[in-house]
Amino acid sequence: MLLSRKRRLRLLISQQTALVPRSEKVRQSGRVFSRLEQLDLFRKAANIGVYWSLSDELPTDGFIEKWAVRKNVFLPSIEGDDLVFARYTPGCRMVQGGLRVLVPSGTPHVDASQLDLVIVPGVAFDALGGRLGRGKGYYDRLLEKISVPGIGVCLEHQLIGQVPSEPHDRRVEMVITPAGIFIPAEHRREPDTLNSRENTDDPLLETIA
Repeated sequence: MLLSRKRRLRLLISQQTALVPRSEKVRQSGRVFSRLEQLDLFRKAANIGVYWSLSDELPTDGFIEKWAVRKNVFLPSIEGDDLVFARYTPGCRMVQGGLRVLVPSGTPHVDASQLDLVIVPGVAFDALGGRLGRGKGYYDRLLEKISVPGIGVCLEHQLIGQVPSEPHDRRVEMVITPAGIFIPAEHRREPDTLNSRENTDDPLLETIA
């Protein structure tokens, strides 16, 4: 029953995403990453893990090119059942890896424990950090073993009321959309970690508009 709900939701969100023009995805991406860049946890991070986006994901190429000359940017690739990360540098040779994802060629892998934060894609998220992926579990396994923040990013329509969840599903520490930043209570940080804060009436959630 739950698996069927997940499949139907993936199909629905994918259909909606396919209707969003590339230009609109890029516009929303700019707003999302502008919010991320204002966070102290991003400013203090030296090593950033971020996905190279597919056509049905929030675009990351502009963000990667911008920050690869200022920070150490690492892209994930699939190795067995897990994700490994390799550093991206402007102009490096990219090859197609698993699931059609482009990855840097000839670059040594680094352990995910060396990253300061990981930017996480998803088919859908909810405001409490729930995430619906593609069903392979790569990011669930990654989030389970790392201690650094996992930050979900998505297009406007990919934030939904509630993501169906199973015991093995892992939540992200915050979700950033074009409209704001959503942080579950258990992942709230010290005041100097975030630049501006707006508490909602929900004690389980805070948003940054």
